[in-house]
Amino acid sequence: MSRVRLVVLAVLALALSAGADVYVQTVLFGGSGDLMIGASGAVVPLSSSSLLVPAEGPDGARGTDDDVVLFVHHSGGPWSVTVLPAPYQAKQSGGTGSPSGSRLVRLSATRAVMATAGPDMTWNTADDQDWFLTDLGGTNDCYPAGVPHMLPGACSPVPLTDRFFLQVTTGPDGLASTADDLLTRSYFGPGYISRFDYPAPHLTEAGGNRPVVLSPDACLVISAGPDGQSETADDLVYVFRNLRDGPARTDIPTPYLRYGTSSQPVRIDEDRALVTHCGPDGSPVTADDGVYYLTGLASGGTPGVTDVSVPGIPEYAAGQPVVVNGNLAVVPTAGPDGVVRTADDTLALLTGFNAVTQVTVGPVDEDGQSRPTVLSPTRLVLPSAAAAPDFPVSRLMILSDLGGMNYVDHLDLPGLPEGVTGTVLRLTATAVVVTNFGPDGKSGGDDDRVSLATDLDGIPTIFHTPAGGNLDNEYHLGYAPVGLGEGHAAFVTGGPDGVGHEGDDAVLRILGELPEGSRLVVSKMKTSFSAAKPEKGAKLSLSGTFLPDSSEPFGSGGLRISLGAICETIPANLLVQKGSKWSYKRPKDGTGFVTKLSWDSAKGKLKISGAGVDSGIETTTPTCFPVAFEYATTYVGRTLSATASDKGLAYTAPN
Repeated sequence: MSRVRLVVLAVLALALSAGADVYVQTVLFGGSGDLMIGASGAVVPLSSSSLLVPAEGPDGARGTDDDVVLFVHHSGGPWSVTVLPAPYQAKQSGGTGSPSGSRLVRLSATRAVMATAGPDMTWNTADDQDWFLTDLGGTNDCYPAGVPHMLPGACSPVPLTDRFFLQVTTGPDGLASTADDLLTRSYFGPGYISRFDYPAPHLTEAGGNRPVVLSPDACLVISAGPDGQSETADDLVYVFRNLRDGPARTDIPTPYLRYGTSSQPVRIDEDRALVTHCGPDGSPVTADDGVYYLTGLASGGTPGVTDVSVPGIPEYAAGQPVVVNGNLAVVPTAGPDGVVRTADDTLALLTGFNAVTQVTVGPVDEDGQSRPTVLSPTRLVLPSAAAAPDFPVSRLMILSDLGGMNYVDHLDLPGLPEGVTGTVLRLTATAVVVTNFGPDGKSGGDDDRVSLATDLDGIPTIFHTPAGGNLDNEYHLGYAPVGLGEGHAAFVTGGPDGVGHEGDDAVLRILGELPEGSRLVVSKMKTSFSAAKPEKGAKLSLSGTFLPDSSEPFGSGGLRISLGAICETIPANLLVQKGSKWSYKRPKDGTGFVTKLSWDSAKGKLKISGAGVDSGIETTTPTCFPVAFEYATTYVGRTLSATASDKGLAYTAPN
């Protein structure tokens, strides 16, 4: 059941002046062209004081040999920009803003990778490349490695760990959805790249074909099946296990999988996942749509499939389910009339991942901005519109007590885009940030803005700040804010000339003094190593406080830790919980750098020890020593400025 509650809205305008609750800093691209188009322009956070921005380079054209990535960072002073080469990035295909090809992906706080079209500037040819950025903040090394015949709509790397990642390719024949298509696993070693290819027949070009990681050793990939046609009865989900040592593939029959982003599987945990289908009529957004609940995916399990009827699932990214907690997922629907963007659109709640409750939320769009954003295990938000047919007022729908009373509130927010530019950024369980076109509801213009909504568990308040430039397109993910941690977020605007991707006037905007979510504070850090005796390896000790904004801090996906130039994934099964205390001890046959970890979730007290040979700690730049935690959908990190000596590095937090 659901109940609708009345929300009283307070609106405050923020000045861009000292003492304002939210402040904005501007960082110029500095002759490096404008932001990359579509999803390829997404800003990538590394820590609270460092991020990456893909740009077109001085020629102002994307997909050419002067494309760059901007490494934007600071160490206690002003933000600075380091320009790094990353040629032949994404070139648009399809409609306006359609993401095609490369999207920069973080592997660790000092390492990133992106797919590029190679010197011929054409996707799915023999010279396609991955472009690597490593030792960011230190030597800033950049170099390519060949990955022939990458699928232009699904080639963005998918990290398994800080050094292993997955992609899909069309195989030697260069044709999509044929028998020689491949799943590619790459290893990013110190000074070299290795690649392993595994058969994955009949992959389509659509974004739904990006692999979905279940664990550091397993993934899912969808297939059009032997007939090579999507949305037919022989479609499959592949589960690959034992990826490091030579994978075994199991084919799971899942008829009528969709063509496109909405068909990409959604991980629940390493043993379970969800994937949408369009039903026997072969058409999405109809009465026979549904969600497959996949079980038995973990090593040694026998896969099972439960078909859950969910009529009217949207065709694009909004139709991809969202897992709210370990017993609940949600997906928007077109409602009883079967048409999206009408007043009867719903949010389908899949309790236990098989029982469906429909909650009316008003007009929802089919694009990614209408994919719900989870705030807590019982609360979420999603953009909606107030009325058909003109949708003059847009809203943030707030659903709380999910799985219980299913309360539905709303917060009027005019000007929300119909595309990914309006993607909501979660700050805390009760606060979000979103860019929008302002009262005129049109992209571009002086009223484009960024809005902070707080107190979403009570009487919401919204603050508006001018964007400081034009958000000139509904489908540019770089205009959507990303969280940097420590009360900061970042987004790009198209610049004061009002024409995005022209004029070389794009700017990066840094928001500060935002509500803080998870916090990672380092009080002391010390490394030691001997340059004269490298065979003795390096050691590290770190203490501090970790305060997560989550009731399930690590979940079933494990914990990825960045420490200086190294990064390590600790599997979930090795993280031991006893009450509020978590611990990890490196196994006797373990090869990782982290030897011990202890954390008290009640008090936040954190300690980490590490030791190893050729770890990379000894190559870390003192002024850029990142420490970061990544788990589930949370990434929180900070960059330390340490003191160097002939024995190592040391940091002590100021009083």
